[in-house]
Amino acid sequence: MNKGTVLLIGNSGVGKSTLINAIFGTEIAEVGRGIEGTTKEAVAYSNEEAPFDLVDTAGFEPSKILGLRPKAIADVKKLSRDIASGKEEKNPIDVIWFCVDGTSSKLFPSTINDMLDAVKIWKNAPIIVVITKSYSTYEQEENVKMVSDAFADRKKRHRYAGNLKGIIPVVAETYKINENEESWVLPKGLNELVDLTFEVLPEGQKAGVEAIKNFKLKMKRQQAYTLTALFTAAGVADAVLSLPITDTAVLSAMEIAEIKAIASVYEIKDDDKAKDFLNKIIECGTVSLTAKTALSTLKAIPGINIAASALNGVVAGTFVAAIGAASAKAFEDVYLGKRSLADTDWVGKFIESELGRTLVANSTDILEKLPKDASAAEIAKRIAALIKK
Repeated sequence: MNKGTVLLIGNSGVGKSTLINAIFGTEIAEVGRGIEGTTKEAVAYSNEEAPFDLVDTAGFEPSKILGLRPKAIADVKKLSRDIASGKEEKNPIDVIWFCVDGTSSKLFPSTINDMLDAVKIWKNAPIIVVITKSYSTYEQEENVKMVSDAFADRKKRHRYAGNLKGIIPVVAETYKINENEESWVLPKGLNELVDLTFEVLPEGQKAGVEAIKNFKLKMKRQQAYTLTALFTAAGVADAVLSLPITDTAVLSAMEIAEIKAIASVYEIKDDDKAKDFLNKIIECGTVSLTAKTALSTLKAIPGINIAASALNGVVAGTFVAAIGAASAKAFEDVYLGKRSLADTDWVGKFIESELGRTLVANSTDILEKLPKDASAAEIAKRIAALIKK
């Protein structure tokens, strides 16, 4: 497969490693916390399925104290010269991602100046600005305008500032404002970033259409799994700490949020067109006969020697996990064109079948192997391992 190469540059702590992991769907790059970056030198990332390789660089320090920022800029310049001359065994750079922190918009102008200076050897490489940590919808439009204005201002001094092809706000991983799932900022912008990168790659470096389609599907599956695991952990924690589990309704608000979040991964909007489809899934997950029967069965399993709170956690967690996994399968069929949003009868039967097939079996497996003193985190980990299979 022909592949292009994307160079990532940005300030330390901007989230380049987190972005790489989100794109590849695996913990391939070490992620740090705080403003000190974890990447100290250029690192190339690739896998067989990815339609382009990524080359990460050491982050620019937020200030020029002790000359660290100029050194980082000089390092990127040297790396670029070595790649261009063949001294460095990396493919020539086809696209550049400028990563800027959406929570530090005051740094945009100086950061863009430094990045343009660092990569000026790649005069024809398309530039995509990735506004990382775009948690605030309110600030996104303003941040995009600020970046656009900064590039427009620099066209007079940096001819290659005209290579800007797009500005994409991104949230690479779910961000918790607090423990209430309604206050989580879910991943966004990743599909748009992959699409635009693929679009601006040179024709000779583009993977086939089927390859990019499969890569995006894998990325969506990983996002759906991550969301399911996240909601599962929240469901277990609520149930262990305080939430009573009844036979008539199980974590309804959480399930609704989970279903809608996974739908967005598969580009299914929460609008009138999808209303009946989504409602059918929600109905199956909260008040269906399958749900009530499964819960009654689990609570009546003999010989389970764990605390009632842990039992509640297993019941709640496996249910949230099962509805998430089943929803993801249904939404994937719609995304791939195998089904339509009009297939409400089908999705109802499908969700019921999936829950009936996996819920009791998975919960029983967890309960039989669970240590008596298992914590909520241990319960959630075991459930997540089951749905990963």
